Amino acid sequence: MKLVKNRKGFTLIELLAVIVILGILMAFAIPSIQGIIRNSRKNTYVSTAQGFANQVRYNLMSGEYDYPPVGQFIAVKTDTIELETGSKNSTFNHPYKTDQSYVVVINDGASGNSGSEGNYVYFVAMVDDAGNGFTIVEENTISSADIKLGGVSNTTFSTIAALTKTTLQASCDRTLSYSGTNYTKYKSYPTT
Repeated sequence: MKLVKNRKGFTLIELLAVIVILGILMAFAIPSIQGIIRNSRKNTYVSTAQGFANQVRYNLMSGEYDYPPVGQFIAVKTDTIELETGSKNSTFNHPYKTDQSYVVVINDGASGNSGSEGNYVYFVAMVDDAGNGFTIVEENTISSADIKLGGVSNTTFSTIAALTKTTLQASCDRTLSYSGTNYTKYKSYPTT
């Protein structure tokens, strides 16, 4: 009588080979997936920053804030700005530092008008509790490359008044003429 060998399942060597192959694939896949997620979070961080600037722009047009006179600025903390998402956490799931996240609107007077008319330039600074974010950057030039992960040192809201033209020019590569003085977070003209 001939014995029929019934082979069901895999040998131990075949199983080990599959596990090794899967391990090698995972070693390459996980860093790639993490990089994609990190880039997505950075892009969303940029969109949120632009959303804050757009909301301040809308609040200026609707009269909630007063436009700064030529050569001066207002600064608004992001925790006082309501976005449609309603979230006060960054895309890295940390709350924004209230003293290091703000929108600055400068009237650089480039249009040559006097009084409260002029050219309004929007700058944004955003840092979360984990130090993710960026220092003050012009709204139109913010990109995911500006987002640093951890350890961002930033100009605090309480020291914006001390910003000099040179500091902003170095940060934003833009020629500005303004004089920083004190302000409040709502209806804020600098006081002389």
